[in-house]
Amino acid sequence: MGQQQLLLLILGSIVVSIAVYTGVRLFEVHNQEQNRDRIQTELTQIYMTAAEYKMTPTSLGGGGGSYNGFVLSSTFVIEPDVWYWVGPSNQTLQMFAYGTVTGNDGINPVRVTFVAPSGNLQYQFAVAN
Repeated sequence: MGQQQLLLLILGSIVVSIAVYTGVRLFEVHNQEQNRDRIQTELTQIYMTAAEYKMTPTSLGGGGGSYNGFVLSSTFVIEPDVWYWVGPSNQTLQMFAYGTVTGNDGINPVRVTFVAPSGNLQYQFAVAN
């Protein structure tokens, strides 16, 4: 082989390597975003259930204006790829969720924090990784 052919072969292998790396990285980023979006959607569903519990009178099995006594339904407890923690208090609801996909730092899993302050139906997400 001539020098020109070897140079083209090396250049071609470099271009293919860069393309493969870019494709793998794009897949990882998409997977992270999908995991975060899924967790946020599920935390919103849990919050709606908790808000319904809070607004239901105690005589009907609800919280009577409080999140105390709210228990996560079995639908969310048995998730193979997301771990949930719900911390109900009198007027505030805090939830944390950890996914199985590695987050932005490349070490820790995707983590989303959810806080519902008292007095209204507004809530806040904080994506940690």
